[in-house]
Amino acid sequence: MAKYREIIRLAGLNLSQTNIALSCNASKTTVNKVLKAAREQNLVWPLDPKLSDPVLGKLLFPEVKAKPATSKWMPDYEHIRKELLRNGVNKKLLWTEYLEECRLSKEEPLMYSQFCYYIQQDEQKRRATMHINCKPAEQVEVDWAGDPAHIIDPDTGEILVAQIFVGVMTYSQYPYVEAFMDQKQASWIAAHVHMYEYFGGVAKILVPDNCRTAVDHNNECIKIIHAQKDARLYKTENFGECMITTSEKLCALNLLNASDELVRFKIQLDREIYDAPKWDEKPAHDLSLDFVWEGENVTATALAEAATREDSLISFRSDAFIDRELKIFCGDHRYDVNSVHTPQYLLEKHAAEIHLERQSLLNIRYRNTRIDCESLEEEYGADRLNEWEFNSLISTLDKFVKHESWESIGRDDGLEYKKYTPSSPKDDRFRARKYDGKTIMKFRFDSKRRVFGYRKGDRFRILRIEIDHSMSDKG
Repeated sequence: MAKYREIIRLAGLNLSQTNIALSCNASKTTVNKVLKAAREQNLVWPLDPKLSDPVLGKLLFPEVKAKPATSKWMPDYEHIRKELLRNGVNKKLLWTEYLEECRLSKEEPLMYSQFCYYIQQDEQKRRATMHINCKPAEQVEVDWAGDPAHIIDPDTGEILVAQIFVGVMTYSQYPYVEAFMDQKQASWIAAHVHMYEYFGGVAKILVPDNCRTAVDHNNECIKIIHAQKDARLYKTENFGECMITTSEKLCALNLLNASDELVRFKIQLDREIYDAPKWDEKPAHDLSLDFVWEGENVTATALAEAATREDSLISFRSDAFIDRELKIFCGDHRYDVNSVHTPQYLLEKHAAEIHLERQSLLNIRYRNTRIDCESLEEEYGADRLNEWEFNSLISTLDKFVKHESWESIGRDDGLEYKKYTPSSPKDDRFRARKYDGKTIMKFRFDSKRRVFGYRKGDRFRILRIEIDHSMSDKG
């Protein structure tokens, strides 16, 4: 608040407005306005002691009640705020509804530009902002956009869903946008490569949102392990930070239905206060012994704990630990511990302990490869095969994905990869409407059995697995 009394006092001493401004730490404009208002109110020094600065402020600059800017019917701002939070709702749609309400009420409506203006003014009253310091080109934020786009195949008329990748440089808000046919890891990696090529360099910091492509490898492994009631497998998402201690957590915030901000705050608070997070079970290893990994003493850490637990595995996000076997020594004894990050590596190292349905196993094993088992029809699935036949299928699919190109697949006499050509229309097992526009191909996984599907981009989508050669006999 300006020093109204002091400004009027110094003016009574005939000081210049410049000197008054310097003395009161105010601008010359403020001094000029105060003195002009004081003259209009006939206020001169000395003033009544009751006229304090707050009282003088109200007297010199009384609040003027704002008059309505327009006589037109104003929108319901609370309703608009709620509606704008819904997917697919925008201001244009709400304005259309508002026009209909005005027509029914015989009120004069706002034009669209005015409608948006008044909504913006209402938002300004409630908007909380915080300044975040960042440097140019230092940070990029990435995520998949909320709603997918749709692409129409010009040849078949099929409507395809396209996932939109968005990367934005935090400082300049300079964007990169690209469409992909899925949100799988291969697309996620390709999107980043293309984004950095477009930007012409790599940012120091990459900030992904909680999109499944970026964060759910560990979560999927945890779900698989927790479903195995008889297998002694251990999985902790932040295993690398776990220490063996006896201290209890004090920051036990109730995170039920908590916001992302509160969860992040809780995690940060834990890291600031506690040097050693608590192990969630009673330690199995002897804390008096020395456990060493690559020359580093890891006693009383999750590494030593995992080494002493039978059939155990651990999980790290760091590149140094992802999907590899760690050799931990205690004296002359060596422990081999699998540091699992992806479901594929989990199955590779612990297939005997994990009893997955065959369809789930195929989906995980061949994810992000040339083979896609997601479209395999249940009635023609792998559950109909015996153990030997299923192993033969796995061996053939492994061979298929190791080929460098589709040309080398076509030259492989063992696969006999070729087009499905039924001898007559009535013998066509793929004549249903859902197969229109798809070129059905087949390849064999033993002398009598074939795999049927079609190529989509660089992937082969399996539709059916044959067990009796009945389809191949006529195609």
